[in-house]
Amino acid sequence: MDSPLTRTMADKTEEAGGVHFPFPFTPYAIQKDFMAALYQVLEAGKIGIFESPTGTIQRVGEAPFRQFTQRGSRRYCAERKKREERLQQIRHNAPLKFAAKRMGARVDADEDDLEEEHVTKNLCVNEDVRKLGSVQLINDRCVELQRSKHEKKSIVEEEKPGRRRRLEPRATCPFYSHKQLQLLRDEVLVEVKDIEQLVALGKEARACPYYGSRFAIPAAQLVVLPYQMLLHAAARQAAGIRLQGQVVVIDEAHNLIDTITGMHSVEVSGSQLCQAHSQLLQYTERYGKRLKAKNLMYIKQILYLLEKFVTVLGGNIKQNPNTQSLSQAGTELKTISDFLFQSQIDNINLFKVQRYCEKSMVSRKLLGFTERYGAVLAPSREQPKLSGFQHFLQSLQPVVTAAPAAPVEEGEDRAPRPASPLMHIEGFLAALTTANQDGRVILSRQGSLSQSSLKFLLLNPAVHFAQVVKECRAVVLAGGTMQPMDETGRILCNLCNVVPGGVVCFFPSYEYQRQVHAHWDKSGLLARLAVRKKIFQEPKRVNQVEQVLLEYSRCVKHCGQAGGTVTGALMLSVVGGKMSEGINFSDNLGRCVVMVGMPFPSVRSAELQEKMAYLDQTLPRAPGQVPPGKALVENLCMKAVNQSIGRAIRHQKDFASIVLLDQRYARPPILAKLPAWIRDRVQ
Repeated sequence: MDSPLTRTMADKTEEAGGVHFPFPFTPYAIQKDFMAALYQVLEAGKIGIFESPTGTIQRVGEAPFRQFTQRGSRRYCAERKKREERLQQIRHNAPLKFAAKRMGARVDADEDDLEEEHVTKNLCVNEDVRKLGSVQLINDRCVELQRSKHEKKSIVEEEKPGRRRRLEPRATCPFYSHKQLQLLRDEVLVEVKDIEQLVALGKEARACPYYGSRFAIPAAQLVVLPYQMLLHAAARQAAGIRLQGQVVVIDEAHNLIDTITGMHSVEVSGSQLCQAHSQLLQYTERYGKRLKAKNLMYIKQILYLLEKFVTVLGGNIKQNPNTQSLSQAGTELKTISDFLFQSQIDNINLFKVQRYCEKSMVSRKLLGFTERYGAVLAPSREQPKLSGFQHFLQSLQPVVTAAPAAPVEEGEDRAPRPASPLMHIEGFLAALTTANQDGRVILSRQGSLSQSSLKFLLLNPAVHFAQVVKECRAVVLAGGTMQPMDETGRILCNLCNVVPGGVVCFFPSYEYQRQVHAHWDKSGLLARLAVRKKIFQEPKRVNQVEQVLLEYSRCVKHCGQAGGTVTGALMLSVVGGKMSEGINFSDNLGRCVVMVGMPFPSVRSAELQEKMAYLDQTLPRAPGQVPPGKALVENLCMKAVNQSIGRAIRHQKDFASIVLLDQRYARPPILAKLPAWIRDRVQ
């Protein structure tokens, strides 16, 4: 017997492209076209790029996916029949208290529940681990408890010849039980749950909700996961995600290029290089006789690489990085080949070194070694100056040879950091195997070696995204702003339709303003803008500024008095140009100010580079904050922004709207640099 909801959906079933899609509401024409195109991409196994106004994709896209997965389920129903019966049994026999919680839960969960930020922290049900507070500390402790689970309950270590000592078993996580995780996995597959429901279910079943959800991935029809877990090959492998024959849907795809670029751009500091070298050297001294000749050869190659990385920064691997002052400061940009030649490591096969690190898991072994025997390279506060590496090792000798102790806790004034920096350096080594034309290496030499760094910058994200496209069946790229110039033009059109008087739009540079103006002229957006506003452009010649401003003022005044379809004027200006300082757009001359992008200064400027290097050398870097040089660049950018948007509101009774067209303005460090009277009113 059909329910009222089923009959309603059947009545509103729409046909698009010969395929029927059930809907709980009457769709728009654009939504039906979207469904037909999306279903065609899924069936043909192709790549689809979809752009739609905000809100239409999320709702309408569910129908073709549901129908596509239902057809796919019929193909494999015979293979999954037993498992479906088991899940059906669980569904009927589920405890009533869980059903009550589900009934009281929100039907449409907030999108925030699917964000990856702090997911691991929020899903942890081990109170002893949760009280650590920091996400990084929680992750490190979680990994440690998992590793302890697989170790023997009693460890026998030979301290002296003929003398053995029994150690206490290491702590394990009581929620990491394979049997309980299997039960939780089946419960997760019954229906969609938000984070709060997963946590409640995990506490009841005494199983980790995070790993229970991961165990459910192979049997799930839809998996929602963050960019980082999908687009990074190592993360996919660790999570057990296989893309063969799957459909990949990437929402907010306009951020795809920046995400891949940032994900595969790796930066290692001088202190990390020195710490990894010291840890690996002592690991070799302790276990070198047990290692095979081939493994020992690769470890020595890694030690050689670390030493050369420190040398190319201008430091000495045998000294404490916190006390080493570099003679040269500044930033260099190198191709991968030039960097390898300059570092004198072009004769080492980095592909084989990377393969050895992956197969031997040397970084994990080094992590266990440092946890057992203590930190082997901690900044020396009692002896800030060290004569050499041997003297430094002697000062650490009691820590290395003593009985295993608990891991050294971080001081209150120090930020948490990974116990094994070699894990981070492995990513840098892997990045160096990228094709020469696809990346660059940035050598940043600051005041001391510990503050200096090597950074790999990925230039061609298509290399990594091609792996995803090659493996999966179909790729759907969906977003609201796949064409930023067109989106900016549409926003400006909407503003000009409702804002009377003058509108001033600032661009980061003259070149970008020229490109946008040419694109709008070609696409017809300028003609649409001209229906409501007369368009003026900031002239490049100083002697033309006064004439343009006079015509702009006359147009705004005339339109305000005469009425008609043209309600004012639009001024296209440039941040830092003639219109951004010393000129007032008060009252009707500027009822709306639009800031397109963020006008960061060019870091290629030799003058700016010298200022950044000077600040990095003379000013201390606070923990958790950006270097003083980078802070200078941000301050220069926001200073220009504040000067530009301040052109509109010039007296007590004046008013105007300020539109910041860049999602980076929502970041707390950037938002904090806006004036307080603007920051408190940002929506």
